[in-house]
Amino acid sequence: MPASDPRLWTVDDLHTNALYRDAGYPDTQIPDAMALHTNSADNSPSVRRTGISEGVIITDEAGNKRRNITNLSTTPLSVLSGSQVSLNTATSGLLRQVDSNVNDYSDLLKWQNIAGGDQIVDLPDEDELEDEDDFGSMDVGEEDAQIHEGQHDDAVEETNKRTNVSQDEIVRMINERIEFYTNAWVPNKGVPSKERVDPKTVWNEAEAKGERERLAQHYETEYDYFSQRLNKLCDEIIKDPGSNAKQVRQQCSNLEGTVDCMELAAWLRDIYKLEPVHDGEEEHILDDQPKLRQDTSNHRGEPTSEVIDLGSPSCSSVIENGNALSFDNDTGTVANTTEDQFDNRVRSSMRDSVIADSVELVEYAQLGPFEPDGAFPTRTPVNHGDEPESASIATVRRWRWEDLVEHLDRKRVVSKVIQELKSNDREMIRGRVQNIGKTSLIREMRACVNMLCKGETKLQGVLPRDMPKILTFTTLFLSWWFCCNYPKGPEASSRDLGELRNFMDDGTAETGTFYNYVYTIMGTTFSEQALRHPDQPSQAEIIEISDDD
Repeated sequence: MPASDPRLWTVDDLHTNALYRDAGYPDTQIPDAMALHTNSADNSPSVRRTGISEGVIITDEAGNKRRNITNLSTTPLSVLSGSQVSLNTATSGLLRQVDSNVNDYSDLLKWQNIAGGDQIVDLPDEDELEDEDDFGSMDVGEEDAQIHEGQHDDAVEETNKRTNVSQDEIVRMINERIEFYTNAWVPNKGVPSKERVDPKTVWNEAEAKGERERLAQHYETEYDYFSQRLNKLCDEIIKDPGSNAKQVRQQCSNLEGTVDCMELAAWLRDIYKLEPVHDGEEEHILDDQPKLRQDTSNHRGEPTSEVIDLGSPSCSSVIENGNALSFDNDTGTVANTTEDQFDNRVRSSMRDSVIADSVELVEYAQLGPFEPDGAFPTRTPVNHGDEPESASIATVRRWRWEDLVEHLDRKRVVSKVIQELKSNDREMIRGRVQNIGKTSLIREMRACVNMLCKGETKLQGVLPRDMPKILTFTTLFLSWWFCCNYPKGPEASSRDLGELRNFMDDGTAETGTFYNYVYTIMGTTFSEQALRHPDQPSQAEIIEISDDD
């Protein structure tokens, strides 16, 4: 019988009065169907308190499908006894306030009783769940497809990073572009004519305001910054050069702006670093012209002759006879006369044999770097003593190359070469000695000697802007090794350079001694204070005389 077996109830039985009649209820107590539906849709607290406290099983219209509801008990229903059927029938009075639409029976699952109070549970119907299941399966497939696409993109990116250009070729192309941009740069590049910088004007203004040294340090800092920036850009190109040489050159085009900024900073730095001109010191030309020597103590020109008077009349008698010659005291040249008159008057006063015997040739021109010319009479070379690192600039200026070469005085040769260098090269040597370090400089010298031995002009992996610096420092070392004025003398042969390379490889070339001496004299003889006052003696050259003496 349907009333005694709830498992046989259908939806139609729930929405008709048959169950009420079978339970013995009169028609007056049977609830109205519309009121039941209205109360089931009510969200008032009184309705929420009448939630279902047990698990619910939903049966569709055909009565042949079950599904589980999350957070609801899914314990299978057992066969109810007669007393339980009566209890369920008694509680059916509470359902008079709950109704459900015939076509939307999911409202029966709107309530759930949980610990701590009732809670509204909105459950989707079967069609929505099926759509979600289909959508979920589709998401898994799309996720797999996205993962596959991501892996494919990574593979493509890695493939793009591969290049058919070797690293040495990349470095060569980078160096070529940097060298091109460096050579193409000129002062005031890209600056309108009205805004061009005049070196003399800016130097004089900075010197008058007392800001020259500060500006020199400022542009030195800018030069270091752009130099580091250029190195970083080159490293980035090497790490990701592109797939072919064209892409490498295209990336190298980004270096032009940095090279221009670096060259501009170096140009302004060199302008402000120029010291004021002192008497006896080399003249600084601000527009990059060659520097002129103003050393009046040594006249290095054509060989001149001195006439030693062995028997000529005295000056007073010559003046009395009207044969006196008028000379310029500063230049020693004959004034207001001609060469013929000079020869005639000398011959009239002295015999030819006496003149020939009394002529002594004095050579003022610079001799060869290795050996003095044997055509001139030998003389005793001057020994300058010990501690050449304590000499002043004025003392170094008085040293003669002949004495240094004959004594093989390598340390003084180095000091003499540095004294004759341009101020820019001298400051470059100071910076490299102080900043780069001993080990790196010795390694650069060894590589440069090897390059010169092979007859090459470039070092592999070295930027073109660094090559002049390495060559200048290596040339200073060659002056030390060959004990000569190597920058102005003949170049060493490949055989001599090969022997030097072997000595450097064996560690017997005294490169450490050379570095230590250069480092020392940059703080003594050629210190910044000494360069400001080049005519002053050094502290070691000052002789203190006590009161007892």
